[in-house]
Amino acid sequence: MQNGQTNGIPQGSILMDFIAEIILTRIDKLLWRKLICQKITEYRIIRYRDDYRIFTNEKVTNEKIIKTLSEILMRFNFKLNANKTEVGEDIILMSIKKDKLDNIIYHIGSEKDVDVYKLKRLLLDILNISKTYPNSGFILKILQHFNQKRFYHETNETNETNETNEANEANETNETKNWDKNEIELLITILLDIVINNPRCFAVVCVSIFNLLPRLENDRQKYFSDIIYKKLSGMNNVGYNEIWLQRCLYKVDKTKTYQDRMCKVVDLKEKESIFNNHFISDNKLKSLLNKNNFVDREKLSEIPKIPKETEVNIFDDYNYI
Repeated sequence: MQNGQTNGIPQGSILMDFIAEIILTRIDKLLWRKLICQKITEYRIIRYRDDYRIFTNEKVTNEKIIKTLSEILMRFNFKLNANKTEVGEDIILMSIKKDKLDNIIYHIGSEKDVDVYKLKRLLLDILNISKTYPNSGFILKILQHFNQKRFYHETNETNETNETNEANEANETNETKNWDKNEIELLITILLDIVINNPRCFAVVCVSIFNLLPRLENDRQKYFSDIIYKKLSGMNNVGYNEIWLQRCLYKVDKTKTYQDRMCKVVDLKEKESIFNNHFISDNKLKSLLNKNNFVDREKLSEIPKIPKETEVNIFDDYNYI
């Protein structure tokens, strides 16, 4: 799926979760049958997506199950991550993921009204956790939470579209904030450092940063925009990140160039179809697809300069998903 560059399926998509569940459910059944053949019955296994919790009364039983699971996973070209595999006797603490446990310790996520100093402390805590648990899902969720609470929004921002009552109330709160420009630059720097350890957070962090940038002078805005652009080249999933970076810079700096072909379509620089249409025999349909007309230019011209959290977290209102 990644042109042979990686082993696995993309994270973050509900469709990919569904595909993973089909495969892992098959693995569950094979493991169960294998353990029956080995006459291993005194155990409990809880799996959430690809995260296993194995409970046994004896250490030797636990080791046998891990060995059997590893052998089955190898048949599917999977393997257990040795760095994330732990054995312990504390049933309570071992049942909680380390990054979530640190969340409890640091008390992150319950803040509603924050000033720049409290936000800086919280982001430093998140940075510390991100270095210990790179690409943790918790980091993504807490950064989304900060965006949802509009912690970074400009105090005197003007709404380019109709906002909800909750958003307006948040604006009233933000009007009382007086943020020093040096502190804002520090917040942006911390956010950039978080992304280095958590590339999956790139889109969410972009929303945060580009809501902070309007508080700075124009020359500093360009300075940080250039830094974000340069840091992108050394990150994974560059194409995906380029799409979000282009979104954030579209009304800020159109001089930037991107390698991703979809970005080139937006910039009107891609002349050939980005889709593989060789199997289509209908020339009319092929001609239509080759035009790359999937970009709505009218909507593109109407997008707000500052991106919103709803753009990167489109299922936020659907708690049942």
